[in-house]
Amino acid sequence: MWSKDIWGSALAGAAAFWVVNLAISLTPVAADYRAALSISYIPMLVEAAIGGIAIGLLVSWALLRFPERVPGRHQWARHLPCPSLSSWRSRR
Repeated sequence: MWSKDIWGSALAGAAAFWVVNLAISLTPVAADYRAALSISYIPMLVEAAIGGIAIGLLVSWALLRFPERVPGRHQWARHLPCPSLSSWRSRR
């Protein structure tokens, strides 16, 4: 049961990561960046999917392994800081 939970959470996180990466990669700034560094578009999306799965697995494992370490009294309050923290971290 636990492995089902971790893979479901990891794939959901990976899908969210990949969709955001796809949306950002469609901007003109990203196109200029890829052109300047000669980065191919399709391999970049595949690498984003693999990276998203890896990040999703690590985050899912940590959240399922140590649920009492996540601050908050209610379930929704525990899950709310996670996306906020990841978006704050990516802006730095």
